[in-house]
Amino acid sequence: MKGETVILSELNCQQYKNSKEEGRIADHDDDMDSEDEKELSRLKKAILLIILYFTNIAIGMAYVILTPFFSVLAKNKGVHPYEISIIFAMYPFTKFFLSIIVGILLPRIGIKTAIWIGLVLDGGSLIIFGMLDQIIDRNIFVIFCIITRALQGVGAAFYLTAGVVFIISIQKNAIASSVGLSEFSLSLGMILGPIIGGVLYQYRGFKAPFLAIGILLIIISFAVIKFPSIYPLGFGQAQSFRTTMEILTIPRVMVLYIAMTLINTYIGYLEPSIAFHLKPFHLSESEIGAVFGAFPLTYMMFTIIVGYVTDKMGKYRWINICGMIICGIAYQFLGPAPYLKMHQSLVMTVTSLAFLGLGAASSLVATYPDMVEVLVAR
Repeated sequence: MKGETVILSELNCQQYKNSKEEGRIADHDDDMDSEDEKELSRLKKAILLIILYFTNIAIGMAYVILTPFFSVLAKNKGVHPYEISIIFAMYPFTKFFLSIIVGILLPRIGIKTAIWIGLVLDGGSLIIFGMLDQIIDRNIFVIFCIITRALQGVGAAFYLTAGVVFIISIQKNAIASSVGLSEFSLSLGMILGPIIGGVLYQYRGFKAPFLAIGILLIIISFAVIKFPSIYPLGFGQAQSFRTTMEILTIPRVMVLYIAMTLINTYIGYLEPSIAFHLKPFHLSESEIGAVFGAFPLTYMMFTIIVGYVTDKMGKYRWINICGMIICGIAYQFLGPAPYLKMHQSLVMTVTSLAFLGLGAASSLVATYPDMVEVLVAR
């Protein structure tokens, strides 16, 4: 989830196609011939995937853990609503633009190193963010919040971009299903994040949610050091900025990137506004987190289903289009839109968030195999 960007050169795509036909991965640590060694190799891959999926849960929690309480706390400090929006937006903003750069740099720095850098930056930024409530001056508070959220977005760009390449590389025969599981774990984190964040904030104060997840990410980064060095998709060939721009100018790729951007805009819009939107219902921080969880809950449920259906049917484009339509309709009722002449209700809000999760799952999961298909065919 969240617009992870995978940049593949023409040479990389051809090598991807060849390696898929041969059913192998260029992994210097897994050059095994015997059946027992192959079984061990499959076991190792399963363990690596479990670690990455667990890490995705932590990353998802880190992204939304401040949703139930930060907007209200910042407003009490005198922070204006537009400044709160900027603070929330810095994470996806930096992640969006850095993902392309990380995609270009991956052949040089390696997947394992990129994952490690991402976890350290994300975890460290969370720990620092948890200390910012001690700042009394409003302007300094806003500046440091923006900086730390931006650094967290940089970390997410490194981890999520490298992570999705890693997963696709070792599961190349079931890309949509693998991405579906990845999005499932991310959305599970987005479900748990607001709930755990709200509870920790309510009973342990501002620092507790950020310290808990930040320290967890730092601990996981030590496990990543033991990851094997995997070189998929012709990673021996460094990509140029010109090659990347050529890929981005392919019409179908451009449309897919626009679709991913719109979906992530839908999601990003909710974070700073959901607490204010639910204010008329007088909910506690943990209850706000539970309501927001309706979106990632349905997203989590349908990512696996959509991934399986997409791999079986291969109708990437139509599934993507249906997802976008569902998201558009769900947002009309989330407001609700003035022309509907309906009153806001908690049931309608939860239902709209649930359908938004369904639409986002359909669109985002179908985008990855669609994009890979375009690049391999080219």
